[in-house]
Amino acid sequence: APPVKAAPAGEAPPTPGPIPTLDLKPGPEAKVLSTLANGFYDREALKRQASDSELDVDLCTLVHGFGMDTKKRNNIHYVGPGILLFAVGNITELLDLETMSQSYLPGLDGGGIGAVCVHPTRKHFVVAEKGTNPNVYVYEFPSLNLYRILRGGTERGYSAARFNREGTKLATVGMYPDFMLTVWNWEQEAIILRCKAFAQDIFDVSFSEFFEGKLTTCGQGHIRFWKMASTFTGLKLQGEIGKFGNEELSDIAGYVELPDGKVLSGTESGKLLLWDGGLIKVVLMKPGGKNCHDAMIETITLDLDNKKIVTSGLDGFVKAWDFTAVMNAEPDEDIPTTTIIPLEEVLIGTDVQIKGILFEENHYIIQDEAGFLKRVGYPGYATKNLVAHHAGPIAALGTSARAHFAVTVGHDGTVRLWDYVATRLVYTRKFNSGGTCLCMVPYGLDPEGRQFAVGFEDGVVRVLARCADEWKLYGAFKPHKGAVTVIAYAPDLSMLATASNDETMFFFDMTDEEKPYKPIGYLHVPNKVTALCWSADSSKLLVGCKDGQILEVDTPDPKFNSNKSYHMITDPRTYHFTRPKPPKPEKPKKEEGEDAEEGEFGDDPGGLPPLGDEKEESEEEEEEEDDEVDDNDIQ
Repeated sequence: APPVKAAPAGEAPPTPGPIPTLDLKPGPEAKVLSTLANGFYDREALKRQASDSELDVDLCTLVHGFGMDTKKRNNIHYVGPGILLFAVGNITELLDLETMSQSYLPGLDGGGIGAVCVHPTRKHFVVAEKGTNPNVYVYEFPSLNLYRILRGGTERGYSAARFNREGTKLATVGMYPDFMLTVWNWEQEAIILRCKAFAQDIFDVSFSEFFEGKLTTCGQGHIRFWKMASTFTGLKLQGEIGKFGNEELSDIAGYVELPDGKVLSGTESGKLLLWDGGLIKVVLMKPGGKNCHDAMIETITLDLDNKKIVTSGLDGFVKAWDFTAVMNAEPDEDIPTTTIIPLEEVLIGTDVQIKGILFEENHYIIQDEAGFLKRVGYPGYATKNLVAHHAGPIAALGTSARAHFAVTVGHDGTVRLWDYVATRLVYTRKFNSGGTCLCMVPYGLDPEGRQFAVGFEDGVVRVLARCADEWKLYGAFKPHKGAVTVIAYAPDLSMLATASNDETMFFFDMTDEEKPYKPIGYLHVPNKVTALCWSADSSKLLVGCKDGQILEVDTPDPKFNSNKSYHMITDPRTYHFTRPKPPKPEKPKKEEGEDAEEGEFGDDPGGLPPLGDEKEESEEEEEEEDDEVDDNDIQ
């Protein structure tokens, strides 16, 4: 791509003549990057090449995806009639809500998808990625052709993106470490303005619906009001931090601008704050001094046609408030609060945690942080689960060799059975503690291959049997105080070993067919256990620890006398291995004429400081030299 002149942080590119107005004409240095003959980029040519330690990206074909990231904000968008767009991992997924068919768009930069948003015309959508100097990709819909590439907006990843009402500008905000707010002329692939937005995570960004050149950002412990101002030195972004005053500092996720320029925002506690400039004008409360919601307010939507403001939050409620009452709210005497009564309150579910919501003519789509995508019709509010999946990380996965089933364990405490041929969730069982690990019971102990041993965060191990319509609890025991990290059966089926982050291992006797899982005893290890591996003859056990230690433990005597204590005193052998020295990445050679002047776009976009300096590089080299161990040190 040809270099384009950059501006210092917060300033526009210098242009000759008078101070520019708020138009979208790029400066004389801004150029559209070269595209293919049909006007689109070649995605295949832009694919990141797999490193030596990675499998080829074309080795497998994605057939179906179960679930989505329900904890991610601003992650559901309608991109077409009945077509939902969202990001999950390194994939942008398009879900047809009528047929439930899926289309996939893999990420190009290799670090995952940071944010997605849709153009007001729904003819384009944006995929803002994560990685090293990631790009913003603009795709055409429904062709999914790559239309534009925006470069140099952040160092490590994007957290939010939003078009203005006309669709002529795009605003993005970066993640740690730079938290850069960038306003783009996306059609010309050019930066209009850029500025550091804040020093902590930013949840959302939006343009004003009513005033040209105004924006709002919000996030961890802040809300900030921006304007694109013409100054003597050019066009600049000027931001004003919202001052909470006597109110408790709060994260802010949901907000909306009102026609008179004031901004209504939510808080973690469920209060509504009406901002005028950078100050809180009034705190809105329900009668009796109650908060408007009982948990964090995640979304606020302005419905001018019906003169309503609609809020939703992690308490599972969707509430409508009178628009005029909110806009004209004034604080009561001597206290900065006023009372407001909701026009309507709808509880979607007692266990529902609303993270995102989309309003359509006769229904709305709810992103439930508890692991569901719901369709709520109105009037009537009939609720239907479109997608059900884990809420948060999946801790472990196992498959059956006897049937087309997969089992997953999640941090949300659920154990789920999936039919991956029919691409459906068969059933779920929820427990009080989060799941951590999973091990299929060997066929020698369970010939039908129906049983799975599952570890949990509270130190409990449960053995579950796959039945026709539910998980049946076959057995449960609590060998640890901390989270169970590994479960391993001995090859000769005589023993079961479990390990935990409480730095203990427990052994069970499996020889009694009528009463298996008989406790033998436990032993202490120097660190948290992350891996176990039995020897082929079941006489020894290799133990991998979190700090890199590898121990060898002899199989305990199943007749160990545990009348006084289950604690077994052992002397495990320790192994030290030489760690391979990672190869240094080759620095790209600059071609003739490639040297850019300071402040030009290139590998160092917008004059941002480099990702590392010589001092850090030398320190890394010293650490690598210290890590080198002679082969004779292997014991």
